Amino acid sequence: MSKVGLHQLFLYFWGIGVVFLVKVIQPFVQKLITWEEIKTHGYLALIIVIVMGTDFIPTIFSVEKLHMSTKIWNERLNTRMKLDEGKLNQAFDKLMETLSWNQKRFLTSFPQLKFTDTKKFNQFKNRWIKKRRES
Repeated sequence: MSKVGLHQLFLYFWGIGVVFLVKVIQPFVQKLITWEEIKTHGYLALIIVIVMGTDFIPTIFSVEKLHMSTKIWNERLNTRMKLDEGKLNQAFDKLMETLSWNQKRFLTSFPQLKFTDTKKFNQFKNRWIKKRRES
């Protein structure tokens, strides 16, 4: 009995997956697209693009606002680093309350996100994520 390497297993899996997609999934999706085209004449696709575009614009503004907020917080944190640890913890909790739900979602969803111009904020973000995981 010969040994089958991991690479060969992956190739078999990939081949079976492609055949499954072409023979089973693709005809179903094609029927669905044809039905949608007959019933809505492409307007459903247009509506989906409009909704996604409409969602994209506020998301971009929210990310930009978050970036501006991080710069402000970085300046505040730089000045507050001179305070003792107790006062710093109070400032941390106070800053936490100013985050919007969407900003908290960005920080939680992208823990590896780093801002190059706000070193102290990156430390704040890591501390917040650690505190959130502990609770």
